[in-house]
Amino acid sequence: MGPKVIRKIQATNELYHKFIDPSIDTPEKFEANRLRLAKNVWHAMKETDSRECRNCHAFDTMKIDGQREKAQKMHPKAIKEGSTCIDCHKGIAHKLPDLSAASKQAFEMLKEQSRTVSYNADHLTTLATANIYLNEDDSKAAGRVLPATTVEPVDASGERVKVKVSGWSQKGAEKIIYAMKGQRIFNTALGKTAVPMVKRGETITLESTGQDWTEVSFTGFMDKKDMISDADALWSYSGELYENSCSVCHNAPSPSHFLANQWIGVLKSMVRYTALSKDEQRLLQKYLQLNAQDTGGKGQH
Repeated sequence: MGPKVIRKIQATNELYHKFIDPSIDTPEKFEANRLRLAKNVWHAMKETDSRECRNCHAFDTMKIDGQREKAQKMHPKAIKEGSTCIDCHKGIAHKLPDLSAASKQAFEMLKEQSRTVSYNADHLTTLATANIYLNEDDSKAAGRVLPATTVEPVDASGERVKVKVSGWSQKGAEKIIYAMKGQRIFNTALGKTAVPMVKRGETITLESTGQDWTEVSFTGFMDKKDMISDADALWSYSGELYENSCSVCHNAPSPSHFLANQWIGVLKSMVRYTALSKDEQRLLQKYLQLNAQDTGGKGQH
């Protein structure tokens, strides 16, 4: 009875603010704040273990084999993992906020930041897939730099910025520059003409796989756009993108739940249920891989 009375008082307070709060006093303002308000409710329900739901829908009173096929699959999983109702049922009783629109708005803020970035910064991070050229005036790209790849500006005096991309190359797959040795975390995909220009350093043979990995770098020219100097802002956005895309119909697992290379297959099996663009998929994959069980975010900076 106590929690019910407290919730009734809180609801009365919410009604009061509905009429006096200038940030939600019109339908347009309310829609603009819907996601923020919804997240407050989701957080509160997680804190109470979805107490308002469990009054009628407790796990121990469920007849699992009498439920729909999807529920029969998801509820035992939720019980085993200790999930709470709101982890999967965010669109119940109230209209679900437009999560994709919220993500696009957040990304536009990063794009705005990129328009004023200094290309003389120590490091820059790409927001989207971008071409890289062997020479400043080339019209044909020598390769592609993927989203969330950190590059080192070398010379920003020209129309394009000269950058160095560093990482690791696996023997037999020299066209790809990976972010970390032993992990298929893509930084750059090079064409045939660019591979001979790659500078190669120390080669390490991994005991766990027997594979040879070589520390490499490639210097080329990129257009001055879609890069930011604040990598943390991009990772913060990536975390929001993950939550917005992957926690509507199930509890999104922690990035550390899988190994970095496992995330490739896991994400591939799930993207068909989302409206993510190719670049959003690439960004999300890198975010998850760099925070995976065997990387722990070590490759972010």
